[in-house]
Amino acid sequence: MADGMIRNDREKVLANLRRRAAVFPEGIPDAPVREDSFSRRFFPDGSGDDLAARFLRRAELNAATTVRLAEMGEVPLAAAKWLRSRECAGDLRLTCAGDLMELDWVGAGIAAECRAAADGDEAGATRIVAAAADTGAMLQISDGGHSLTASLLPPLHLAVLRAEDVVEDMDGLWARMFALHPDLPTRAACLICGPSRKADIEQTLVFGAH
Repeated sequence: MADGMIRNDREKVLANLRRRAAVFPEGIPDAPVREDSFSRRFFPDGSGDDLAARFLRRAELNAATTVRLAEMGEVPLAAAKWLRSRECAGDLRLTCAGDLMELDWVGAGIAAECRAAADGDEAGATRIVAAAADTGAMLQISDGGHSLTASLLPPLHLAVLRAEDVVEDMDGLWARMFALHPDLPTRAACLICGPSRKADIEQTLVFGAH
């Protein structure tokens, strides 16, 4: 079909793919591999810092509240303190990712349930697969034990991240995801960079917009 006769977007996409196949009959060549990472090129002053410290600093610039703990077992008590600081109404409750249910939520006074979030839930807790130190972006994936609704539906999101899961930049973040799912890609992935916000009404920035 000639370009002038293309009648819809589907045919445009297919035509572009056919042209690329003609230009690269042996396949599209791999992109050149850089020895220097994105972080080292654009954030040279912080490239020698501890990755976790760099991530925390960037996450706070993204308006997230951060707490660095010595071990995973301290998460429930820190979560209870955080929820009370946000004036959560009544009993402390949250919907929780499956691999966080082994924590002592009851001992911290929190009623945690492993399920998808529902209307009316005030908080959700999820494990973060990896985070980028240079931007503060956190990667969450959906699989059998994780529902993206826990971070998207409740007003409050508790993101639990191990220091060793902080990578330098977005390249490392995607590599971590594909390493976890080498054969079957995850159903869905979500990048989180702090509280939701928008400024499309009179250019006034509003946090917690969604």
